[in-house]
Amino acid sequence: LAREVEVTPRTILRDVDAMSEAGLPILTHRGAQGGIELGFNYRSRLTGLDVKRAELRQIADENQRIYGEESVQVAKLAELLGALIKERDDLRNGVEGQRQEARALSGRQRGMENERNQLEVKIGEAKVRVEGLAQRIMDDYQLDLAEAFSNYVRPADLDWPKIRQDLAATEKELASIGPVNLAAIDELEEVQARETFLDKQFTDLSHAQQKLGEIIEQINDISRKLFEQTYRDVRKNFQELFRKLFGGGKADLILEKPVATTEVMPDGEVVTHKAVPLDILEAGLEIVAQPPGKNPKIITQLSGGEKALTAIALLFAVYQTKPSPFCILDEVDAPLDESNVDVYCNMLREFVKDSQFIVITHKKRTMQRVDAIYGITQNEPGVSTKISVKFEELHKLGDLEGAEGELAPTVHGSGPFAG
Repeated sequence: LAREVEVTPRTILRDVDAMSEAGLPILTHRGAQGGIELGFNYRSRLTGLDVKRAELRQIADENQRIYGEESVQVAKLAELLGALIKERDDLRNGVEGQRQEARALSGRQRGMENERNQLEVKIGEAKVRVEGLAQRIMDDYQLDLAEAFSNYVRPADLDWPKIRQDLAATEKELASIGPVNLAAIDELEEVQARETFLDKQFTDLSHAQQKLGEIIEQINDISRKLFEQTYRDVRKNFQELFRKLFGGGKADLILEKPVATTEVMPDGEVVTHKAVPLDILEAGLEIVAQPPGKNPKIITQLSGGEKALTAIALLFAVYQTKPSPFCILDEVDAPLDESNVDVYCNMLREFVKDSQFIVITHKKRTMQRVDAIYGITQNEPGVSTKISVKFEELHKLGDLEGAEGELAPTVHGSGPFAG
């Protein structure tokens, strides 16, 4: 109680504050007396305060009880709140995980959509390639790929490595063949038509060749007969004309005869081949000429005049076999001397009965024997004049009387080339 009665400024202030809070009147006096009175007042007030304290304690106990109950409740609520917070955190973490998973799934979905789009593009490209391949197979091989696939039965012992190997070998062969000519069928038809035409032509030519061979054989047979006859006639005429021109001697035309040939083998053995009969149309012809008093081995040993007379004899021997109505002799007498010119002219006179001759010559003695002369002369320098002379008219005029063996004078302005 003394402890309770002990007054200190702090307690007084605390009591004053409490009284103020309680609404009690506060009296203040100065001095000691006032302090004593204040103490008694405090005592009475303390009694009321005790009651009040008891009430307050009761209220505090009640509050403590309520506090305890509420503390338990708060603890339960705190525990429940912690659990809820934990659950909230767990749910938040779960939601975040689900959000991350959702974002991952969304990214995966976008990736799958992109992949799906790419696959759709590839599928479209594959369809286009398949359609192009089917069309190409149809164009190249006239094969419907869909129908072939529907009718295809896969073998039980299908060997893919061997198929790939065969396919690679086939592709290599196709590459070596080169590009496919789409116009090959048309070209084949053209070539076949051309072949048919050429076969027909070949057949016709073969028959024509056979017929021509028969005709040639007939012509050769006739030619051999005619040649043999002509050869005998020419040979006879050549011998007679040669003797007339040379006043004797001997001449002949000799056909080439088959000769046996010999061949020396590599081992030194000499093999003799029999003479092969020659075709008379392909056989060579040897000219033999032996003037009187000479015996040359070859014709090149003759003089120029003798060669010329021999050639003239052979020429007229052929001409005599089949004479023509008209003949031109160009400088035939050029290599002959004066005496041989007379022989040549005398022989020519014998042929004038059956043929007409135009003789181109510079020999005066030949000009004396002709019937007419046609030529060009220059009476004045630089002025050419055509002249002609007919000796028959001169004989009629008597101008050649006593002039035998001399060159007849010319008459200007007469003949077909006058003027």
